[in-house]
Amino acid sequence: MYLFTVLLFTFFALLETANPKLIQKYKFVFAFIAFSFLIVHDGLRWETGSDWMAYLNFYNDIDTMRAGDVYFEPGYFYLMQSVRFLSDDYTAYLLVHAFIFYSCIFYIIFKLSNAPFLSILLLYMVTLPFLGMNRQFLAMAIAMLGFVFLVRKQAWVFVALVLFAMLFHKSVACCLVMPLLMRRYNSVFLIILLIGAIGIAFSGIVNTFAPALSLLMLDANRTGGYMEVVKEISPISFVVSLSRKLIWIVLLMYYDKAIEGKTRSYTFFFNVYFVSILVYIVCSGTMLQSVVSRMLIYFNIAEIFILPYLLTVFKPLRDKIILIFLFGAYTFISIQKGILNYGEGKDFFTPYKGLFINANYVKYDVHQLE
Repeated sequence: MYLFTVLLFTFFALLETANPKLIQKYKFVFAFIAFSFLIVHDGLRWETGSDWMAYLNFYNDIDTMRAGDVYFEPGYFYLMQSVRFLSDDYTAYLLVHAFIFYSCIFYIIFKLSNAPFLSILLLYMVTLPFLGMNRQFLAMAIAMLGFVFLVRKQAWVFVALVLFAMLFHKSVACCLVMPLLMRRYNSVFLIILLIGAIGIAFSGIVNTFAPALSLLMLDANRTGGYMEVVKEISPISFVVSLSRKLIWIVLLMYYDKAIEGKTRSYTFFFNVYFVSILVYIVCSGTMLQSVVSRMLIYFNIAEIFILPYLLTVFKPLRDKIILIFLFGAYTFISIQKGILNYGEGKDFFTPYKGLFINANYVKYDVHQLE
């Protein structure tokens, strides 16, 4: 399923690059295919993704609960309760959830991306390893609607949307720093920040302040669970992961003057993506790693908007096509790495199980959390 999806969206991105007139003529058709496919992909899954049992049990028992009795945010509680009133089937909720999420995301992509179908490919890469984080996905989608207003210098609308998104997941509050990322920063300053982040990472100082910092990011009842496991990361693994993160920023900085069509949104998405890399460097392998990895999705989403700008650097069509294939490979490799973060051999994501695909497969690790 995952490889097929990557190939499908890579094909759409290739058409967008090699035959833009065709895509422009049938943009709605291709967008509708991608949109519908993703809704089916997410909505008809079963026992696939993170936090499956927690959300399934919550849906099944929601009739016996009140908003104040659960640790889920009220916005999510009432949304799920509304769907539960109409249907006992959890799949009905997943379809509604997917429709809301992708409606918001596709609107933003076609508003702000200079290569929408490449952005859809990269969206799959960013979100797939976190599939199942239902509340955060809704919070992220709502906050992303504010990007349009932020680049229009209407920061107050963005702030209002983020505050509303907090009704679905409190961690989205970290997006309130984003209005500070609208200005362009000097390359030397950015390099100094990178060097400083690497120095902090190797100093080990983050673990000293980790408990206090985690309480600022998540509520006390849930912080402990995320901080219990600290993965040992070897220097080689750290360098490899860091290189994978830095390669695109290095290319964007190197080709800065050659990139065409830069607007306020370019500056914004570059800065947001840069911040995500800084935080990744500082927190990787620390007690904050699990906490931060979930929060970084709000910043990593900038990758789907900033990377397509690299297409403007290369003029020959052949070079653009090669870059699209590289993005496709990068997407698939990143997805596999993201899935492996849940543990070697764990079946939360592999194989993909849905109502009509691998329906009889028994997910051992998922049921262990029951």
